[in-house]
Amino acid sequence: MKRLILIIILLASVASKAQTTKFAFVHSSFNVTNSTAQIDSLISKLNADSSLSFVCFVGTAGEAFGTTQDFGNFKLALDKLNKPYNIVPYQKECRDYNCFANFLEYFGDDKFVINGGSFVFIGINPALPFSNIIHYTIENLNWLEETLDTFSLAKEIYFISPIPFDEIGNSRAVLSLLAKKNIKLIISGNAAKNQQQNILGINAIDLRNSFESESTTFSIFNITKDSVIVYQTEKVLAAFDKTIQQQIENSAEIDYENFSAEVKTKIDLASTLGGSLYWEDKIFTAEESGLISCYDTTGTLLWDYDTYGTLISAPVISDRLLTAATANGDIITLSAISGEQIQSIGFEQNITTDLTVLGYTGNKILMIPKLTKSNSALIFGTASGKIFCYDLETLQEYWVNESAKGMIKTKPLVVENKILFGSYDGYIYCIDSRSGLLIWRWKEKAETDFSFAQILSDGKRVFAVSNNGTTYCIDLLLGKLIWKNETNIALQHIGFSVDKKSLYLKCAGKKICRLKSDNGKLEKEFKVAQEFDNSFDSILELNGTIIYSNRGTLYSVNEKSKEEKLVHIDNAPVIALEKINNKIFAATLDGRILLFTLR
Repeated sequence: MKRLILIIILLASVASKAQTTKFAFVHSSFNVTNSTAQIDSLISKLNADSSLSFVCFVGTAGEAFGTTQDFGNFKLALDKLNKPYNIVPYQKECRDYNCFANFLEYFGDDKFVINGGSFVFIGINPALPFSNIIHYTIENLNWLEETLDTFSLAKEIYFISPIPFDEIGNSRAVLSLLAKKNIKLIISGNAAKNQQQNILGINAIDLRNSFESESTTFSIFNITKDSVIVYQTEKVLAAFDKTIQQQIENSAEIDYENFSAEVKTKIDLASTLGGSLYWEDKIFTAEESGLISCYDTTGTLLWDYDTYGTLISAPVISDRLLTAATANGDIITLSAISGEQIQSIGFEQNITTDLTVLGYTGNKILMIPKLTKSNSALIFGTASGKIFCYDLETLQEYWVNESAKGMIKTKPLVVENKILFGSYDGYIYCIDSRSGLLIWRWKEKAETDFSFAQILSDGKRVFAVSNNGTTYCIDLLLGKLIWKNETNIALQHIGFSVDKKSLYLKCAGKKICRLKSDNGKLEKEFKVAQEFDNSFDSILELNGTIIYSNRGTLYSVNEKSKEEKLVHIDNAPVIALEKINNKIFAATLDGRILLFTLR
């Protein structure tokens, strides 16, 4: 998130002992049923140790907290500490818009730096808010570089992560920045086991979750001039000799390499991308910073427009109008040709989905008459779980549906007179596009969750993958289960074959699975070179060839499972991959956009 405040805490107790410090590291997710007792017990133990300079929490509140009152109570409890503390949040705190907003309200920022005498401690939240993406963004990297530049080489740097560091996207870029300074240790929480390791020549320690039972444990780091000793309840977990000079390896990664693609356009925004689209030989981008831009196919900037908001969703174009929605709740229409603002409205909801356009066929009469015969309407979902339909020309409301009881993040899908979407309450919803009335909602059982599921439909059936990797087929008319596939554990972004008779899924076990859409049976497996990352784009079928992304690289694979690298587009997740006539359009989270053809 932009405009995050840099918090620098000067620890007098550390500065007075320039060559030594001692701090507590709490790596936990509190259990809902015993969180209060655990927090109170934890604080009592921490307060009893007068030698602690500060306390660092990572990934703390998500299991038990989320509402304003929850975070308020948590803040009151932590304020009973008789020493400074900082928190690096993680996925659970960042998953929901209101939850993350509450976190920022009470704790100020999702990263910190502590300058204490000879030692500097830095923590950054790697979870992109309101998504499943775990990645150090471009903005994170810029902040880290600027922060490190303020410290001399004499300062010892200790970097803190809420999860094992090497599981995070762009971690190599972070290593490159740390390697320019006097990095001594990388500390990671919420690991599968306690372990001491070496990451490209840099000492590192992974620590298990502290709150797996009703007891409260935490790790103590005792840092002296010559060593770092880590222990829990007086048991030594690890020890590092700082006098041994480590040879740090070059951690730089190639962030672009073309293997066999005919690249027509390459745009580098160097900014987190909220969304993008291609229309009439122009490329439109929406950066999280609030900037909307238009480029031609040579990559030349034609115009840009600052929304002065946060863009976490893709805009749409209809009737030659580009419409964008900020997470802050503004809807803005621009001329897609010139970028001139046509109109805008403030909206008392946080808009959290990509925009969708449909042809409105309901009978609602608008208060302000329309000047054209256009029936284009906007569909979008919000942090509160509401979904709205607005006239595109006048930005007047046709209807609102309040059936969902959780944030809506997935893009609404229009199928004839129905709208399909998933919600953070776990359900798939089907509502009438003319009236907004609920037709049906469905999930198999209480724990089934379609929060982040991409929803597809062939006009008769609805397809989606739940958070646990099960693929479901539901009757579009009745909202009843037709089939499910639990055997092939899949990621949640899926694709159709050209004839829509098959589904393509990225599956565990280094394979792409093609399922028959009528019965869910496995039709074919395509072996790939490595396990898939948590990709956010769909698989394409193009002239009998499958096009897909993995770990920032685009690949093709044929019917004989021959895999070929096309282009390494970026060291960031691919968030858009689609066919544009005979070209392929791709965009990454870090703002790199390609338009290319196959050789």
